[in-house]
Amino acid sequence: MVILEILGFNKDTYSEVIVTTSCNGKVNAAPIGVRMFNDRTLYFKIYRPSTTYEYIACSRECVLNITSNPRLFYTSIFDKEKLKFKRSFRVSPPRIIGANGYVECKVSSVEDFEEYSIVYCNPVHVEYESQPPNAFNRAEPAIIEALIHYSRIIPFVRKGWCNEVKHLLERIEFCRYIVEHSTCNSELLEMMDGIRVKAYEASATCLEDNR
Repeated sequence: MVILEILGFNKDTYSEVIVTTSCNGKVNAAPIGVRMFNDRTLYFKIYRPSTTYEYIACSRECVLNITSNPRLFYTSIFDKEKLKFKRSFRVSPPRIIGANGYVECKVSSVEDFEEYSIVYCNPVHVEYESQPPNAFNRAEPAIIEALIHYSRIIPFVRKGWCNEVKHLLERIEFCRYIVEHSTCNSELLEMMDGIRVKAYEASATCLEDNR
């Protein structure tokens, strides 16, 4: 599908999106890195246990919500109840209002490994909005990067991978450095501080073990 490449998906690099899943009327949203497996199939890795995994197993459907807005990524982790949704065309999980593009998918298979699963899905409906390009800034991508690191902390703590957790905290601190030195936007600074605080709270068990 050429349209997937237009939206930024490729076989070499993960594209960061927010995946919405649903089960029995309940909706979950989570940032996920997605790559192309072939011209008609996308795939992503999820850790177990997780709500995303449970809902994927329940409905075998998902929506890839495409956005570069750090606020949507932040809200999908820390303030899920504030997300607003609208109905999808071909699948049961809803779309996130405010995203710039949507890829509605049917899950074709799930490959389970010891610590995680790989989900393969086929797009059944793709839609996107055209917008003028924005000048690049370092702060917003750094916030999204910090959120990606944060999302790995909880499953790593559960597995007892404290050395990996320490490295994630170091990467979050570097993202904080970038944000503080590239913007004076109070909203971006507050988000970065919030990520840092939540990251250390989630890492408390590992940090105590290292004392």
